[in-house]
Amino acid sequence: MTVTPGAAGLLAVAGFLGGAINAAAGGGTLVTFPALLHVGLSPLSANVTNTVGLVPGYLGGVLGHQRRTESLPEVGQRPLALTAIAGAVVGVVLLLTTPEKLFGHVAPYLVLIAVVLLLAQKRILAALRSRGHNGGRRWVLAATFAGGMYGAYFGAALGVLVLALLSIASRAEFALANAVKTLLAFVINAIAALAYAVFAPVAWWHALVIAVASTAGGYLGGSVARRIPVLVLRLVTAALGLVAFVTLVR
Repeated sequence: MTVTPGAAGLLAVAGFLGGAINAAAGGGTLVTFPALLHVGLSPLSANVTNTVGLVPGYLGGVLGHQRRTESLPEVGQRPLALTAIAGAVVGVVLLLTTPEKLFGHVAPYLVLIAVVLLLAQKRILAALRSRGHNGGRRWVLAATFAGGMYGAYFGAALGVLVLALLSIASRAEFALANAVKTLLAFVINAIAALAYAVFAPVAWWHALVIAVASTAGGYLGGSVARRIPVLVLRLVTAALGLVAFVTLVR
């Protein structure tokens, strides 16, 4: 399926903004996914095309965060990456074997759960720690697996969900969790993109436009994220998640 000049322009702007937002706060898919729907793709095709197109943008975000992408206190990068890959494989299988109608019904509520987790993370964490929870390897790995499964099934607000889960499961400061989130999002999307390139209806020209634009946006967003106050990152992330829910539930 070819892309018209007007559609290419729209997707280029959306891809740049999506890459920057994914790196800075998470939720950039909320820009690119609606744009793909607007230019005529079906929900399933838009979802898988979006996943393929945003992989370079996530890589740009990793490069922009390279000075902050360290290990969490509870577990190193390799176990995190392997767990994210396992979750992504499960998510891919779910998307390719379940009806598209079910996908449309479930997606907005997964986004809403992520927003609630993010907004309530301080209270949840305080409650857990009052009962003796101080983070832990199993908590972090479980959160990473869940994020991988969600992200491969439906990428919208992946950063919101992964960041919320890591912030609750780990003792890491928010800025470090945000940097690790960017790395995990890249791993998850890369695995999903490889599978969808073979088995799903990817609109390749659309994906190419988003890929080029999101790479530049991802690198810029990753660099800027280190200078943004933590409170602003949290509020922006939550706001993007709420926008996603309202958009998808219509």
